[in-house]
Amino acid sequence: MTDVYVVKGGTPAEMAYQAISQVFLEDSSELSVLLKVNTGFKGPAASGLCTHPEVVRGLIRFFKEKNTKKIYVGDSSIVGTDSVEALKSAGIWAVCEEEGVECLNLDDSGMQEREIPNHVMIDKLKLSKLPFEVDRVITVPVMKTHMYAGVTLGIKNMKGCLFQRDKTRLHRIKEAPPDITKGKCLDYGIMELMKIIYPDYCVLDATVAMEGFGPSGGNPVDMGLVLASKDTLSADLTAIQLMGMAVDAV
Repeated sequence: MTDVYVVKGGTPAEMAYQAISQVFLEDSSELSVLLKVNTGFKGPAASGLCTHPEVVRGLIRFFKEKNTKKIYVGDSSIVGTDSVEALKSAGIWAVCEEEGVECLNLDDSGMQEREIPNHVMIDKLKLSKLPFEVDRVITVPVMKTHMYAGVTLGIKNMKGCLFQRDKTRLHRIKEAPPDITKGKCLDYGIMELMKIIYPDYCVLDATVAMEGFGPSGGNPVDMGLVLASKDTLSADLTAIQLMGMAVDAV
């Protein structure tokens, strides 16, 4: 498993800055970077529902200090939720304005359809263009439980890159899974998605987490942590342990 850094102590911005500085060692002066946050639902800032805005600020300041060529911050919310309004409600839009970086609904970047190699359940998916146009994608989820998947962390956060109504496809796979004992249709759907849009880095916001009937409903949990890794699966596996859950329960 790739190293995972767990940072505790300090403000959310300070912890995020320290966490990303442990794993992102590249020269980014000629790179474009997307901070793919989690604003799938509209709700208040620092509530455990969406990525903490100050975690985003810490990451922006890190990449600005590294003279990164271009920084984007964005997500595409669930069907029926205005993505820009969700980014504003979460406090992320205002942070981006204050820091002078572009914040956007990923769907506004356009759509491209990608075939899934060696597919098991789905042969192709429609995704927003921007994640494929930037040089590096950093998934920046908030730590939450999930009523279907068990948890929603760095890997599942990438579901927000699916274009518009294609987000519902992973919940509506009609084929039976190859082995129901190893997962349900959504599990296999997320696996298929990762074949075409696996993120380059993960910074996992566990400053204020959420437990309960997630991803949209639950109680905030003050964890006071930020995790970071070059490998999102490693970050997720570490987060699952910190959540007190068994890996095979996810």
